[in-house]
Amino acid sequence: FKQKTAYEISACLVGSEMCIRDSYLLEDFEKSVEYSQRALALDPTLVYVRMNLGISFLRMHEYNKAFLAYQSIRPLEPNFEEYDGGIRDLKELKLQFPGSHPFTDFILGFIMMEQGRFLDSRVALTTFLNSSFAANSWKAKAQEMIRMMSEG
Repeated sequence: FKQKTAYEISACLVGSEMCIRDSYLLEDFEKSVEYSQRALALDPTLVYVRMNLGISFLRMHEYNKAFLAYQSIRPLEPNFEEYDGGIRDLKELKLQFPGSHPFTDFILGFIMMEQGRFLDSRVALTTFLNSSFAANSWKAKAQEMIRMMSEG
């Protein structure tokens, strides 16, 4: 067993990032998930990889896994720029496929709440509540999040 050097790990991560991005763009979400998980095995602090994992699961309609991927970012205490990349991706998904991925609004509301952007979060969560999304448990969670923000 040979331990990898920092350079070898960096090279693996760069290669993984390209594979992750390309797989997502080609809509091969299973591969995107696989490559994201490999990259996280090398460096579990990669916020952008966790966000890619989340949006890939979202596109696969694996909502619990998507939420867990985004929720797993919280302990890493990302800065606004790290969150903003994920927010841009989610907004782009909404523009590209209007009405097709209503859970996107739930995730946007969650991320914005994490950032302390409570007004934006409420707007996203209210949009989610008014959507055709069928799972009432997620709608109940959205209502709970709005209530928590209202209480301060």
